[in-house]
Amino acid sequence: MGGQFDCKVSSKDTDGALLMYDTVRQAKGGPALHFHESQDELFYIIKGEFIVKVGNETFTLKEGDFAFAPRKIPHTFAKTNDGEGQMLVMFQPAGSMEDFFKEMEKMGQNIPKDMEHALKDLFSTHGMQVVGPPLKY
Repeated sequence: MGGQFDCKVSSKDTDGALLMYDTVRQAKGGPALHFHESQDELFYIIKGEFIVKVGNETFTLKEGDFAFAPRKIPHTFAKTNDGEGQMLVMFQPAGSMEDFFKEMEKMGQNIPKDMEHALKDLFSTHGMQVVGPPLKY
């Protein structure tokens, strides 16, 4: 999904209460517009620039900025800068998000460009609904 995901807090560590990834991203872009049935998603920018859309609002985030995407609210993000970007991504509660990322890892660099259609079932299996394409910037 455009970068390396390093699990910092596993769902097993928190009995399912929280999951946290440190993501280092080289590629611009991000996931399809989606929402989580049961998880809030939180974003903290460490390096680079990202746009984050939550509901009808779009934010430009830089180092030290934070965004919150409540469950059942459509959201997405995209890395927009050249070079490296880094972001902490957290899910509360964890749900099956850790398993989702393990499934995505199996795809490696073969994640389809039309992920909003091709991966709809995978998202759904893990409690997410895809409702639109990735952000254009």
